[in-house]
Amino acid sequence: MSPSKYSISLAPTFPPSSNAPKVFSSVDPNMRPTIVDGEFSLPLPANLDLPPDYSRPWTKEKYIAIAGAFFIGSIFYEIGSLAEMSLWGEDELAIIFGGVGIAIGWYGAGGGAVMQAEKESTNRTGGYDAKLIADRPARLQTILDDFSEIEGIGMRKSEDRDISKALEYVDLVHGSEYVNLLKKKCSETNIPTRLNPLYARTLIDKNSYNAAIDAVQDWLDGVDAAMDESSRPLFALSRPPGHHACRSKGMGGCLLNNAAIAAFYALNQSGVERVAILDIDAHHGNGIAHCIQDEPKICYCSIHEGKHGSNKPFVEQKVTEDDPRSQESNDTGPIGNLCNINLKAGTGWESGYSNV
Repeated sequence: MSPSKYSISLAPTFPPSSNAPKVFSSVDPNMRPTIVDGEFSLPLPANLDLPPDYSRPWTKEKYIAIAGAFFIGSIFYEIGSLAEMSLWGEDELAIIFGGVGIAIGWYGAGGGAVMQAEKESTNRTGGYDAKLIADRPARLQTILDDFSEIEGIGMRKSEDRDISKALEYVDLVHGSEYVNLLKKKCSETNIPTRLNPLYARTLIDKNSYNAAIDAVQDWLDGVDAAMDESSRPLFALSRPPGHHACRSKGMGGCLLNNAAIAAFYALNQSGVERVAILDIDAHHGNGIAHCIQDEPKICYCSIHEGKHGSNKPFVEQKVTEDDPRSQESNDTGPIGNLCNINLKAGTGWESGYSNV
């Protein structure tokens, strides 16, 4: 199909900040994209502080540096304790020696590099760290910039519209208990906070629920366009993402599972007998797999990468009742409608994805 037949549905959904891992306000009405001389402009939200209880991730390097600090510090403490002469007395001298030893042990075991790495992660522009998922509007702008180089692509932005279909199918896939909990938690916070203390990387703010519903509606609009032969197919360029959101648990920066919701919506359209979902991402779409695992009319294929140059999962997933699907190739789901294709970490489009 020629590029001229495509258009873009851009939701006013921004769960990012301009300097990750600091967070932002996700979908303030004043942040809707604007059109200037036929081009989209995405306003960047002001950075907000991290959650009050946020702490830097515990890495292997940090454990080694701490162990080195304690080991050398204890040796220096004993040296101080054994000293026969001191202006401050034996105990004070031991404490001073111990403190010096801790500093030497910390930096000698790589603590300085750990501190520098954490400082750099604070200043980077988007992505992840081990405890926080930070998104940013520039991700959308980058895609828009690429599309602007393709002649004939039309763009439209999502205005205020009827979201009743989105609400109906969100309840169908996720259940009212989780959806109401998400809505309640978002309405109660004025600063970025954790959706669930047990899944600390996924943050929400007061606008996150509306942003997620808006994103779902864009996907449903895309289904409508695909079913209408007189309409141009839509590419829903929306945030927040969704493929990690399980039936009753938001995670991985995802709150509602856009793809799964759109698939169930498509099944209820006239003439649709089956739906296939193709998910191309470095990470496995565990949430999509969970949401559709019991629906024989929907098939799901996830193409994802491993870590450290292998086919092993990026994340060692703990399969649980509320997140039961793994990214292993032998996990086809309870009714066999799932397909996982594992590529080596760092696989590019030409070197692997395009051939799968």
